[in-house]
Amino acid sequence: MRILFFILLIVCLSSCKQREVADQRDYTLKEAVNMTREAGDSIVLTFPADEEAVPGLLVKNAQGSTVLTGKKTGNEWHYFLPEFLSNKSGIASWVLLKTNSPLPNGQIQINPSPERQNMIETYLGPKSIRTGGNNHSMLVALPTDIYDNLLADNSPVGISRQLEENIITDTAFTKNGLVWASLYSPEKSGVMLTSAAFENSQSKELSIQVQPENAVDFKVSFKRVHPYADGHQLLTLSSSRITDSYGNTISDGTLVNYEVETAAGQILQAVATTILGVATATFLHPEYPDTWKISAYITGIAQSNTLSLEFKPAFADYSITLSKNNRVLTIGPIRSFMDQIIPDGMSIVWEITDKAGTSKKAATSTRHGKGQLILDSGLFPPGNYEVTSIVGGIRKTITVRLSDDPLE
Repeated sequence: MRILFFILLIVCLSSCKQREVADQRDYTLKEAVNMTREAGDSIVLTFPADEEAVPGLLVKNAQGSTVLTGKKTGNEWHYFLPEFLSNKSGIASWVLLKTNSPLPNGQIQINPSPERQNMIETYLGPKSIRTGGNNHSMLVALPTDIYDNLLADNSPVGISRQLEENIITDTAFTKNGLVWASLYSPEKSGVMLTSAAFENSQSKELSIQVQPENAVDFKVSFKRVHPYADGHQLLTLSSSRITDSYGNTISDGTLVNYEVETAAGQILQAVATTILGVATATFLHPEYPDTWKISAYITGIAQSNTLSLEFKPAFADYSITLSKNNRVLTIGPIRSFMDQIIPDGMSIVWEITDKAGTSKKAATSTRHGKGQLILDSGLFPPGNYEVTSIVGGIRKTITVRLSDDPLE
């Protein structure tokens, strides 16, 4: 009896094991468990159907998870992967959610489609670099298929750059779906064009402004109508064409500082901006003989030579006449270097000192070659005064006796 029991037990266990194996075999894919497809392919998973309940198919990819419902045709269940799954490259894992275990599962390797996008997505920066090869811009390109999937690693991408008539093309290989290339600056300034290409796909044209390097030392020159200190004409200062160390003209709008040191140590300044590499500034001639030391510089970068410029006296002397009561003093007419009347606006400085040594100053200017000082009785009572005038650097002093007579 005990022997019969063991025989029946062994037969039962064997029957159950065969049923489990048959059940697992029934739910195995009709195709390979792990398959390879291309993005855009129609992907259908087919399983035998031996029960009425529809098992769900859980599919996972890089964008998330979803459960698909199958369609029954005859004695098979068909699961159609929607486009948002079949068009996405990468690995799509699936698990058949049947009632019995173990659950059938597998993977689908979806490769990028051989059909490419017409346009390659590109990024470039910085858009402005300096000449000389120490600066560079970087181009990043992302070639994709028509479903916007990045291509496999080691896909060759051509990187082209052009400056004037020179075109250079290098090959870079994708890594993690993209390529990048460092575009170093040439020695010549200008606009560098760059683009990327893969098979029949091209990027748009991108541009890099190659700006000149820092300026190097330069020279200044001058122009003037005459060398006389008339306080009227203009002295024009111009720089040579300012360049960088590679001979490129520096950018328009670069600030150039002009500095003039007079014989008395006074500093005159003017700021000019470059146009086509040349900076121009003007100064008014002095009103008295002087020697100027002239230089220019670009702050912290470059400087010029130093010019020494002499201004001669515009006239050698002038006359002072008094009215009958001595309260009106008239200078001139003052005649300049060609015996012409000096320009209007020449400064006249007056200094009036009484017998106690108290001084008062007044400033006037010439008109039609003449200048005038009125000694008002309310400010200057009767008495003797020393009156000094300074015009064009020429100093003259006369003694004036004032009375009680009214002004004429």
